[in-house]
Amino acid sequence: MIAGRYLPMIFVVTLAASLAAQRAGVVNAGTLRTHTPMLVGLMIGAALITVGLEYFPALALGTARRGRRRPRVARTHHRSRRAQTTIAAAILIVDGVV
Repeated sequence: MIAGRYLPMIFVVTLAASLAAQRAGVVNAGTLRTHTPMLVGLMIGAALITVGLEYFPALALGTARRGRRRPRVARTHHRSRRAQTTIAAAILIVDGVV
């Protein structure tokens, strides 16, 4: 159990040490510098694209779902006004409207 907990940590630390020990590479036209606004823009752009692809479809489907009407069901017995309000609120919560 101890090996399963600490071995991955040891591997990560040794990998970090080996990367830190490397010399800096030659800077040329194809090198992406990490201290420029270009890298910041690329990172923010990638995050926005990921978030957009994750959440915009759900937002679009949510509005389509609200536009669809629920079919009416014939009542077989009378419910009090308070019971009807409670049931309607529970339906809205389950549908994700609230």
